[in-house]
Amino acid sequence: NFAIGESGTVTYVGGVSTPAGFNGQIASGQGFFVRANGGGNVTFQESHKSPGQATFIRKGEIPNVLQITMKHKETVDYAAVRVADEATDGFDGNLDAYKFDASALSISTLSKGAKDTLAINSVSRSLCEGSIPVYISGAAVGNYTLEFSGFESFESGITPVLFDKVENKVIEIADAPK
Repeated sequence: NFAIGESGTVTYVGGVSTPAGFNGQIASGQGFFVRANGGGNVTFQESHKSPGQATFIRKGEIPNVLQITMKHKETVDYAAVRVADEATDGFDGNLDAYKFDASALSISTLSKGAKDTLAINSVSRSLCEGSIPVYISGAAVGNYTLEFSGFESFESGITPVLFDKVENKVIEIADAPK
């Protein structure tokens, strides 16, 4: 079973989803959005359907993916950051996914140059020495929780950290409480 956030949205690109766990199959009758990089058509054939409750099989876990979950009361939203050899520091259509703000509360990361809000942001290893801004919109005054998962999938030498601008400190995500 797969539960989606309050916004009712799932983002999927290059085998990575927010929230984590989406298998890439859209239920019959389910609506979806496609953001294209240019003009053209999207055509589905009868053969593209999966009969019944098909089991999704993939080749293995995708390494170097940090899942970020932001919670406020009953509202939940998601973002992910992926370090990939084939990624550039700009937008990569086969690895990055734009954020569709479907709810009042939204968390995303910003692409290099803060041009795009991304639900899934794949970056090159060269950006590991830099920073990836986290963008939150629709947040009223209150208590929020950030949860991080997937940091255990990072190769040695890559240590995700969070720079807390309010407290002015660096927090290693693997050691951080919620």
